[in-house]
Amino acid sequence: MCKMMKQNLLVRNTSLLSGGVMAASGGWLALNSSVLNGFGYALLAMAGAAMLLLAWRIGARDRFTAWAVFFAWCLGAGTALPSGWLAFFGDNWGWAGWVVWAAVAASPALIFPARLTPLALSGGAVISSLTPIGMMNPIVAAMAFFPGMSWAGLLLSIALLTLPSITNKKLFALSLVAALTVGAALGLRNGLQLPPETAWAVETREGAHPKLAVEWFARQARMTARVKDGVEQGARLVVTPEGAVDSWDAWSEFVWKDAAALAEDHRAMILVGVYRHEAGNRIWQDGLMDPVTGEFYGAAVPMPISMWKPWNEKEHYPFDFTQIARTIKTPVGEAAYLICFEELLVWPLVARMVTGEPEFLISASNQWFTNASTAEAQERSVKLQARMWGLPLLRSVNWPR
Repeated sequence: MCKMMKQNLLVRNTSLLSGGVMAASGGWLALNSSVLNGFGYALLAMAGAAMLLLAWRIGARDRFTAWAVFFAWCLGAGTALPSGWLAFFGDNWGWAGWVVWAAVAASPALIFPARLTPLALSGGAVISSLTPIGMMNPIVAAMAFFPGMSWAGLLLSIALLTLPSITNKKLFALSLVAALTVGAALGLRNGLQLPPETAWAVETREGAHPKLAVEWFARQARMTARVKDGVEQGARLVVTPEGAVDSWDAWSEFVWKDAAALAEDHRAMILVGVYRHEAGNRIWQDGLMDPVTGEFYGAAVPMPISMWKPWNEKEHYPFDFTQIARTIKTPVGEAAYLICFEELLVWPLVARMVTGEPEFLISASNQWFTNASTAEAQERSVKLQARMWGLPLLRSVNWPR
């Protein structure tokens, strides 16, 4: 009896270890690796998702082991987080934050029944995709299997994660191979679409906002020159990166006045990434400003801790759910939009697809604090989402100097 118990424990631990290693590798492969370019990112996401499904099938024998496998996936998917957080916050909490986030993100697995069921797997994935824990979710990786399939693709992405509930080993293996084959075949015919030729995204390497006024004006001069050049060359829509203007006020309006007038004369639209707030108020908003009309399209979900921080008496970006259902009417068609942290989440774009009929996707990000590996997950996530929804992607980013 004792010998049998030891053997069972060894098998259990070996299965958990192999499942954990496989899940962590899958998370990294799906959302962080840059081994392949072009269509390759979708193949990597499919391979990573398949590894998670195998890991759950091998290593998840009860609630704890299901959580441990999911936790390993989150660790692998979030390997770039510590370096990004350390660069952003400038302290030593990056590594601890990575582990705590992964543990919390995997927590829905703790309510799984003893035997994995389709409802438990799909429900756990959906719950774990919700903010503020929802970044790098396996649903995003599963979207790689269903390019251009829109709502059907979303449902199939969630359904794909239920494969580990298949008890028959041969049927499970056959289903997984079939999914990979179909996903690769669909991917050859449905890649990421390009935005309209008259829609321009400004990409910059300006780094962090300058502190000296003379440097601030020089930076704005470079930005407005890029925008005006685009309009003069025939662009009907020009988008700048998130936070191109660090504080939208009377000075900013004055600096952007000529660019706005030029856009109005050419019947074009410019969307400027801005942070705005009222004087004396700690509440800030992150979003895209149309300087011609004064219309502001805000982010619904700010980055937790660095922006969303209700405990801070000087600066706080609240969740703004009045923005979640908005789309933008542009001269080149209706657009959904995602700003910074929203690119890592599934549900903001889902909400905008419910309320509108967007023809393409605008994304704006300010990644001044990142390195190449840190930015990979965010770019991968927004590309996979746009690809599944069949939306051309217009992405404007500010990179480090």
